[in-house]
Amino acid sequence: TDLYAPRIDQTKTVTDVNGGKVEQGDVLRYTVTGTNNGQDGAAGFVLRDPVPTDTTYVPGSIKLTQVTGSTSPATDASGDDLAEYDAPNNRVVARLGTGAGATAGGTIAVGKSYALTFDVTVNGPTPVVPDGTTITNTATASFSSASLGTALTAQSTATTDVVGPDLK
Repeated sequence: TDLYAPRIDQTKTVTDVNGGKVEQGDVLRYTVTGTNNGQDGAAGFVLRDPVPTDTTYVPGSIKLTQVTGSTSPATDASGDDLAEYDAPNNRVVARLGTGAGATAGGTIAVGKSYALTFDVTVNGPTPVVPDGTTITNTATASFSSASLGTALTAQSTATTDVVGPDLK
C-alpha cells in the first residue's frame, strides 16, 4: 500500500528591522516560510501565529506570498481577504493555498511554497521588558491530507533576546 501524505517543511525567522541588538521599542519582523515536500496536497491550509508576549502587533504589516509566487498585503480585518489580525486572540491568521478565501484555507500542492510576514514592536519603556528576556514565537499550520483527510499540523519557532536599557 502506498501512503501519500503532505509534508510541510516550515521555518520561522525574526529580524530586528533597524538592526543591532533587540531593545525596547524595536520593530521585529517575523517571517514564516514553508514548502510541501510530501507526496500529497495539504488541504484546508490555515496558519496561526500568536503575537509573542512583551510585544505589540504593528497594524497593517501582514504580507502574504502565495503558492503562485505573488506577494500581497492583507488587511487587519477579518472576512475581506486571506489574512487578518485576530485581536481577541492576539494572533495573525492566514489562509493559504490554491482556492483559499476569506473564510477557508486552500491547498498547498506538492512542491509549492508560501510565506507570511508581519511586524511587532518590543514593548517599553512602560511596561519595561527586562534585560535578557527571551521572546519566543511559534507559528502553527493546520491542514489535512488531500487524499485521506487526515488532520495534520506543522510548527516553527523563532527566538530573540532583548537587551534592557543601560541606566548608568
